[in-house]
Amino acid sequence: ENCFWTERHSEGFLMVRVVRQVSRLSVPRAVFSQLRAHSGPVAELSRLKSGTPKQIVARVSSEVAQQLSGQWATLTHEDILQIVGSLARLAHVHPPLLELVVKHVLRGTRSYPPYALCNVVNAFARLKYDHEVLMSTVASHFADSERAALLAPIDVSCLVFAYAELRKRRGDLLETLAERLSSLDVSGPDCAIILNSYSRLDECNPNLFKALSRCVIRTQSENFDQLHQISLIMNAFAKCKVRKPQMMQILGRHLYSRVDELTPQNVTNIVNAFARLNCYDRKLFVLLQTKLVKEPLRGYKVLELANLVHGLAKLGSGGPKLYAALFAECESRLDWDPRSVAQVLDTLRRRGLRHETLLLVLVNTLLRDLDTYEVHPLTQVLWCFVELDALELASRTTLPASEDESAARCLMRLGLERMATLQTRQPLSPTQQCYVQQMVRAYHYRYEMDYNLQPHHVKEFCSTLFDLPTSVTSSIVRSSRP
Repeated sequence: ENCFWTERHSEGFLMVRVVRQVSRLSVPRAVFSQLRAHSGPVAELSRLKSGTPKQIVARVSSEVAQQLSGQWATLTHEDILQIVGSLARLAHVHPPLLELVVKHVLRGTRSYPPYALCNVVNAFARLKYDHEVLMSTVASHFADSERAALLAPIDVSCLVFAYAELRKRRGDLLETLAERLSSLDVSGPDCAIILNSYSRLDECNPNLFKALSRCVIRTQSENFDQLHQISLIMNAFAKCKVRKPQMMQILGRHLYSRVDELTPQNVTNIVNAFARLNCYDRKLFVLLQTKLVKEPLRGYKVLELANLVHGLAKLGSGGPKLYAALFAECESRLDWDPRSVAQVLDTLRRRGLRHETLLLVLVNTLLRDLDTYEVHPLTQVLWCFVELDALELASRTTLPASEDESAARCLMRLGLERMATLQTRQPLSPTQQCYVQQMVRAYHYRYEMDYNLQPHHVKEFCSTLFDLPTSVTSSIVRSSRP
């Protein structure tokens, strides 16, 4: 079977699917020979190739479902593995057949070999077919430490990927598997899948990360058969904020001779991981910067460009030539999202750069998409515009300003009105309120006249941000009583 897993950046976005052959399937040769010789629907399904017309796949799947329902007692777990593996390879969801597979698995869960159960749920995850009863049953089955002890690292990687892909956060299962893994020697590629899956589920088990970091350190460079496995490991540690500088340095050295093979996503994720963990590898970043300057940047998505420049700025890495190339590429893009706008603006602020052409692009983007901005990116964007003295650039855009309202004042009015709307829908958290206060203070200090000329409802909203909560004032009153 194939263990199918997905690379996702720690912040959520890009996805690269990679198929790696599972090396351990404890199935006798005779069984495989029998299956290959079989001329029925199961064998026909396994022979279908990717790209086969959907109607043909659907027809054969229906025939397999009929066989499964009519020959229930004769089909084994090897047949079930062949069925789900074929469906996953063909990316074909056939609910009647999958429901029969679930029925077969649930009837014989205790008799299924551990690797078989892992591969079944892995195939369901690959198909994005979320069967609550199946996933719950298998999780409870392997939450038992005696059964978990039968799992090899590759079984665990298949299993945890399935729960991460379907967003099934089973704490009992993940805790048991973490204990199992602490006593195993896990390969680098399996560490990548496991750590990535745990981080995607926000299960940042410190003991697991500590144990697997030792396995990663022992893994030789040539044993990472795919470069993205290294970035997956880095990103898992970054997302869970587990800082292992020695491991990061070793992984960085693995990349020295292979920088030219890195994809845009790889480069972005590596830079972001080093930035979030506040680690640095001078030689690696020199090589990455050389690659970025000499290669075209069209292959980078806006999301990647924003993460890349922000990570470099946080590390204080890169020179004028590199940033000029990155910002020039940013100027040509149209498909901005609020978070990317905030990251690029924060990069300009950190570097002390006032790149007017790019700033104008970002002002127009904010005005176009203002209704999509949530509290955090909106706060960051408005604060950066203030810190960069960029509000006057609004005069070069089309704004719904009144006759006696400057463009800069209009831009901030629209932003603060949006913030007030968001607060009405859901009160700001203490952390959010702290950052919004900081933004309002900066605006009041730098643009005092514009602030004072804002409409009454805008200034009233700003003043409420600094009001003490009722619970605090009540506490003060109580404490002042004799």
